Amino acid sequence: YTPAAVKAMGDLGEPDDPILRCLPYGVPRSIASPPWPFQIVQRPGTVVVLTEYYHAFRVIPYGDGLKHSADIIPTYFGDSVGRWEGDTSVVDVAGFNDKTWLADARDRPTPASKGRWPHSDALHVVERWRAVDADTIEYEAVIEDPKMLSGPWTTATITAKRTPGLKIGEGMCFDTTTYSLAVSGKEKP
Repeated sequence: YTPAAVKAMGDLGEPDDPILRCLPYGVPRSIASPPWPFQIVQRPGTVVVLTEYYHAFRVIPYGDGLKHSADIIPTYFGDSVGRWEGDTSVVDVAGFNDKTWLADARDRPTPASKGRWPHSDALHVVERWRAVDADTIEYEAVIEDPKMLSGPWTTATITAKRTPGLKIGEGMCFDTTTYSLAVSGKEKP
């Protein structure tokens, strides 16, 4: 993060993680921060990524020369366009809102890390999905955010294995803020 971004984050920390308020994981976190299962459905010209967490989905159009539309409405998962580079699916994602985090609040690369991973609406992600074999996919993403980051950041390579017979379930969220208020008697459950 840039010094200005760190200053703007102030005391933001792990308890401020957007998923604790039932917001979507976003990109790249929905894939790079397990444990939620995901499913890929491929059709000619389109790939859909279904995520168990709150029944989230992404529709990714594929084709050489596809571009983002000029009038993108910012969203949690952004606007995706994909293409193939040999055996690797490359997905360019832009048009994000600033309401998700890049990684899990429990991810702390140094002892001094505060468990905070916000981004701005200038976030740009390039994902690379590669089939290793019929049951294994490798995922990696390069993240750029000129308003927050001092340079590109690349996720660790994630290896996902197919789980035979597993179906996407109903990943429900329970807002811990509302629960805490209800337990304390300040709000009705």
